[in-house]
Amino acid sequence: MSMIAPSLASAQTPNNDINFLSGYYRVPYIIAVDDIYGTGSQEMLGTVNDGFGMLRTTIVPGLENIFPVRSNRDTRVADLNNDGLPDIISNTYSCVDPFNHPEDIARVFLNNGNGTFSEVADPFRDSSGHPIELRGRGETIVVADFNNDGYLDAFIPFYTFSPTEPAGCENSPQSYLLINDGTGHFTDIAKQAGVDLPNQFPPIEGAQAVDFNNDGWIDLYGAGHLFINLGPISNPISSNPSRFPANQNTFPRLNGSLSDSESHTQESPGSIKTGPIAFLDFGARFGLPLTVYDEGAKFVDWNNDGTLGLVVHVAEGADTGPSLYAFHNSVFTKVPGAFPADGLGYNCTFGMNAYDLNNDGLDDVIVREGLEAGTDGVCRGPDIPTRIFINQGNNATPRFQPSNTPFNPYILGNWGCPGGASAFGDFNEDGKIDVAFCGNESTVVATNITAVNNPHFVIEILGSRGQRNQQGRVVRASPLSHPGVIYTRVVDSGSGYLSQNQYPILIGTRYNEAHLVNISLPRRLPGRGIAQISFLMSPGQRARVFAPSFTEPNGRVQIDTIQPRSFSPALVHVITGLD
Repeated sequence: MSMIAPSLASAQTPNNDINFLSGYYRVPYIIAVDDIYGTGSQEMLGTVNDGFGMLRTTIVPGLENIFPVRSNRDTRVADLNNDGLPDIISNTYSCVDPFNHPEDIARVFLNNGNGTFSEVADPFRDSSGHPIELRGRGETIVVADFNNDGYLDAFIPFYTFSPTEPAGCENSPQSYLLINDGTGHFTDIAKQAGVDLPNQFPPIEGAQAVDFNNDGWIDLYGAGHLFINLGPISNPISSNPSRFPANQNTFPRLNGSLSDSESHTQESPGSIKTGPIAFLDFGARFGLPLTVYDEGAKFVDWNNDGTLGLVVHVAEGADTGPSLYAFHNSVFTKVPGAFPADGLGYNCTFGMNAYDLNNDGLDDVIVREGLEAGTDGVCRGPDIPTRIFINQGNNATPRFQPSNTPFNPYILGNWGCPGGASAFGDFNEDGKIDVAFCGNESTVVATNITAVNNPHFVIEILGSRGQRNQQGRVVRASPLSHPGVIYTRVVDSGSGYLSQNQYPILIGTRYNEAHLVNISLPRRLPGRGIAQISFLMSPGQRARVFAPSFTEPNGRVQIDTIQPRSFSPALVHVITGLD
């Protein structure tokens, strides 16, 4: 790996020639990427990775009730009972109609540890402990430990607006914030927490969990709402945020401390306390677009300054296409002309996601292909290709430019898959992120063969016992020679649009030198606040960061050398049927 002089790195020209080699897989599941079988390799649910990026399709015993008996919409892979095995939570896109669509309910499946899954009976309960069925037109699923008890919870938004469209297709009365008891059973507290969102329009399509204000509590974004997690408070707000005292509107500072005017009875940031949690919506106060009907949303590291910007993609209406909102002085501001007009438009381009595709440390954006809309407004046939926008770096106008190399295949087509999901994972472990797309009743896996000279490192934030339950936590890493360059990344909870990226964070860097990494994680002891974990690592290394525990209140870090794997494009083949 060639050395890159720090003095030259900051002037590096972005590589806009993004190249992929594609293989097709008949996968009956949604685009959820994880280490499904515990081998250390990333794969989509419904495939098995041979360890060198070659995926083969497989039927997963026990998941028969996901397809085809129900209108599955999104699927999240996550360890829901902390046994070290990835489990499944899945929603539907269907009218609330138990008589005609009895199977269209959200479901939970636990991993048996032998490649099979078992469905959990009555996994959801209301706040009184009564079993409930989650029905309706759902979109994304977000998983994160919202109450810091060590178990992954879930936010499942549904269409709740009225009157319904089409007429007679009843929507759900609310969205759901589901608190996990550690056994794969969940209690809904959305109304008490202020995130039930009745009669919400535009509906939530893209959502993400992120510790936005770095206080140890995972926050939540969706449809212009930025719900800041207040943690357990003595008088939790209801879904009406006006009940929150007017003199406590100041937003908590990004360094994790509360502003001086905050006087509510919140516990110490990140500490553990039994009790309900509450959220306060700062979206409107921060200038986020509350009336935009998005088809994908993602927090991105767009300029390496330590803050997260937001990309929101719109596929219908007058102002279509992706837009970038930068966060500065407690306000999100739309960056004009961030994405250039190419004359193709964005009609029916359902789906957007972001990751660094050329290892220059800056997040790039993929927008799925568009479908021709008839006079009745129905999207029917693909006529606009998938587009890849490469981040050009500081002071560039426009900030993103299309890749010089058209994506191959030119058009995927999204018939047979929910919208235009796309997710990221380093399937062949060569240090470049690959992409999985759903389309035409199959999945396209695009192996990244872009010429990349920049090195990379990998960070995985884990629970104190190695559990993958830190979704939404934020990592910041800076090269020692340029401390003002701050790579900022989020452990994926489900993001973009109907997609789940790999759990480990892969960071490409322009600087082949030691980097200082900073992570804020909650301590488990009441009143002990958050642990600021800092350590040095270099490109070519993998860091496993373990959350604080009773015996290790500051957490611990394990750093190893990444073992390279070789990959031959000649090995890519087309799989045409199920095993």
